[in-house]
Amino acid sequence: MLSKSKINEYLLLSIPILLISGPFLPDLVVGIFFLYSIYLIFNKKIIINKNLKYFCFLFLLFYSFSLLSSFFSVEKFISLKSSLPYIRYLGFVIVLYYLFSKNNDIIKKLGFIILIISLLLLFDFVLILLFGFNISGDQLKDQRFSSFFGSEEVMGSYMARLAPFIFISIFLINEIKVRKNLFIFSVLIIGFLILLSGERTALVSYSLLLLIIFLFFSETRKSLLTMFVFFIFSIITLMFFFPNNKL
Repeated sequence: MLSKSKINEYLLLSIPILLISGPFLPDLVVGIFFLYSIYLIFNKKIIINKNLKYFCFLFLLFYSFSLLSSFFSVEKFISLKSSLPYIRYLGFVIVLYYLFSKNNDIIKKLGFIILIISLLLLFDFVLILLFGFNISGDQLKDQRFSSFFGSEEVMGSYMARLAPFIFISIFLINEIKVRKNLFIFSVLIIGFLILLSGERTALVSYSLLLLIIFLFFSETRKSLLTMFVFFIFSIITLMFFFPNNKL
């Protein structure tokens, strides 16, 4: 029989896949994690260190401010309806901390699953280029590619928000050469998918993430600078040879 920790581990690993189906199932998992966090705290199954205490304090401070703002808003009920359930994310973080402390390989598995999904999205785009339709039978509309997300067109936001998990899992790899090659590959794939989605906010978020990585991880600076120069050169070349086309 599976233990509670193992069940929650599988639920965590399923979130990237469930997000494609919409918000209901991922929110359900977050709700389950919130209930499980209460169980962990009251049964003293988790040891909260200083960093987690700081996070809980800042989160509760932010949560209190959100509730206070809701009370003074014009539509109190609508505002409270969105801000009150936000406490579930604190439980979600506590369960993540508990699972990671028990098994460090979870983050690697999570990053690997997201990377596989990225490759499937890329394969879906190749199908559109070759045959004019993707796996689900949809065609490219308004020059924006959304793949499995359909009319919601949130593929760029999806990739930008889950990209940190891919990079964290890559940084945990011990072999330097494998880590470097996989990092370059992931940066290009994720960036390409975000560009295909046409979401400017996602592109800005992803650029900020790469800037943070550039500033705090010295081993990535040479690779990021090389890719940036190549990207700029490619854009200039395309604009020179295809001045009338939309890029």
